[in-house]
Parts: sequence; structure tokens; C-alpha cells
Amino acid sequence: MSAIDAMIARHKELKGFLESHDEPSFRVEVDAYFRKLLVISMGSFFERRLCSLVEEFLRNQNDDARAAEFGIVKGIKRQYHSWFAWERNNANTFFALFGETYKAKCEKECASNSELERAIRDFMKIGRTRNLLAHGDPATTPMDDTLDELEASFQSALRFVKFVEDEFRSTRRTRTPIWVEPTD
Repeated sequence: MSAIDAMIARHKELKGFLESHDEPSFRVEVDAYFRKLLVISMGSFFERRLCSLVEEFLRNQNDDARAAEFGIVKGIKRQYHSWFAWERNNANTFFALFGETYKAKCEKECASNSELERAIRDFMKIGRTRNLLAHGDPATTPMDDTLDELEASFQSALRFVKFVEDEFRSTRRTRTPIWVEPTD
């Protein structure tokens, strides 16, 4: 069970408690605040997970720690927000960070896999909503999705993260020199 699943379970208990004690107004208010916190937490969960996967990928692809560290410092730290075009419903900007060939491969996979396509849409919506709440005015930003809808979106979006994890972990290390010193 993830931290997000635990939050949801605990909130459902609290909702049940408020309902059983005939506190509908408190239940509605607590639910509204919780759903905003939940989206921010989901977005942060995905950010930590994807940053960790990319770091692991970089470290596993490089025998020289300097190359991995360069990628981590310049590509991961405080860069997550730039990995995605949040206004879109696809992850093509992210896929392109690993080359046009990889992007084309992933686009083809998404086109033939409606579950993955849905997972990416849900992932992007969570990220977009998280950004609105975190960088806007969370007190007045409306949250229309129900708890059940948010939970379903989270479970769906996890499939995208799992796709990235499987892709990165299945990559075999192959060395193609970028530059070879000429011989006389």
C-alpha cells in the first residue's frame, strides 16, 4: 500500500466517522480540503518516483559516475516541471528527452495501448491540477473531481509510471562510442 492509498483509506474512515455522527457540513468541508491535499500529494508522489527512476537509469547506463552525476545535476534536480508539457494529454515531451527514436517507439506503443494512453492522460491531469493548486490559490481553486474519481485516476496513472519503470529497467547497456580517436 502506497502512502497515497493510506491517505485515502484514512480519509474514508474520517468521512464515515463524520457521517455516523451526523456532521454533513464538516464532512463536505473536510472532503473538499482533503481532495486538494490529495492531488498535491499524488503529484509529489509521481515526481519523486519518476526522478528516482531516471536517476537509477542514468546510474545504470554509465560506468563513469561523472556522466551519471552530470545527468542527475543538469537533468533531474529541480527540472521535473520541465519534463512534461502539462497542458497536453500526452507524455511526448518526456519521451523526447531520451531521443527521437525512443519518443517514436513510445508514441507507437501508446497508440496501440488504450490503457497506457488513459494512464498518461490521468497522470498529466494530476500533474496539471497539482501545479494549479501549488502555484495558484488553493483556497479558491475549485476541485470538481470526487474522491473516487481521484483514486481511480491515481491507480490509472500508476500504470504510466510502471511503464517507464519497465522501459528503463529492461534497457540493456550497450556501448556505442560517440567519438573514436582516429588511428594513424
